[in-house]
Amino acid sequence: MLFKWRKETTSQQKLEMRQRTAYLSFACPTVVALDFGENIGQDPTNFHFAVIFDFRDEEGWLAYDESVAHLQAASINAAVCQGNLTAKIRRPYNGPPSKRGMIRHVAMYRWQTEVSDELKAAVWEDLNRLKTSGPALRALHYAHGTRITNRQATDFDWAVEAHFDRVGAFDAFAGHPAYLRLQESIRRATVDEAKLQHVMLLG
Repeated sequence: MLFKWRKETTSQQKLEMRQRTAYLSFACPTVVALDFGENIGQDPTNFHFAVIFDFRDEEGWLAYDESVAHLQAASINAAVCQGNLTAKIRRPYNGPPSKRGMIRHVAMYRWQTEVSDELKAAVWEDLNRLKTSGPALRALHYAHGTRITNRQATDFDWAVEAHFDRVGAFDAFAGHPAYLRLQESIRRATVDEAKLQHVMLLG
C-alpha cells in the first residue's frame, strides 16, 4: 500500500503511524513479514509512505484485515493520510525478503481500458529483459494483482518491485536503456501509476 499525507499532517502524527505500523508485525500472527518507509525521492514519485505485508495465503490476509490491531492502525492512517488516494494491490510474491538498509522501489499500474494483449506482452518482455540487464539491481519482481470481488478505485492491476543495495544505485538503473525502454512500453499500455522508493526498515 502507498499513502499520501494530508497537508496538515504533523511530524508527530507521521511518527505515530510508523510506530503503529511496526506494531502490526507483533500484534497480527498471520503477518509473515512487514516492511515500511517514507519516500526518499530518487525518481519522480507521487506518494509519501509505503507499507508492504507478506502473508502465506488468503486466509492469513483475511485474519489480519479483520483484526483489532489492523482496525486501530487504519483509524490512525485515516487521520493522517488521504484515504481516497491510497494505492494498493494484493499480489503473489516469490521474491527475496526485506533486508534492513536496502532500497526498495515500488510501482503499481492500471492497464488502459482497451489495452491490447500485444502491448501487455511488450511490457512483460521488457521487464524480463530488464531483469537480466539492469545495472546495480539486486532483485526484480512483478506480478498481476489477485482478483478482488469488491474492487475499489484504489486497487491497481499489477506491480513491480526492485531492490538495490544503496540509494545511489537507483540512478544507474533509472538511466539504463533497458529501463527507459520499459518506461515507454508502460506509458503506451497504462493509464495510471503510483510509485516511490524507500529505505527498508525491517528485515
